[in-house]
Amino acid sequence: MAWYHWIAVYSIIIGAVLFIVISPKPLWLWGVIALLIIIGILLGLLLPHKEDKYANKEG
Repeated sequence: MAWYHWIAVYSIIIGAVLFIVISPKPLWLWGVIALLIIIGILLGLLLPHKEDKYANKEG
């Protein structure tokens, strides 16, 4: 996986954890959660996927 896919995964996870753990959410926290999840989805889906040169290595 490329570096931006790792950032995408972790930002979605952090956004989901914030959404679940913190019960009374002020408006700014809703914005942070939405921003993290949107950034994660955009980085994960819109940027190109590189093939892992070691995954298809036969030997």
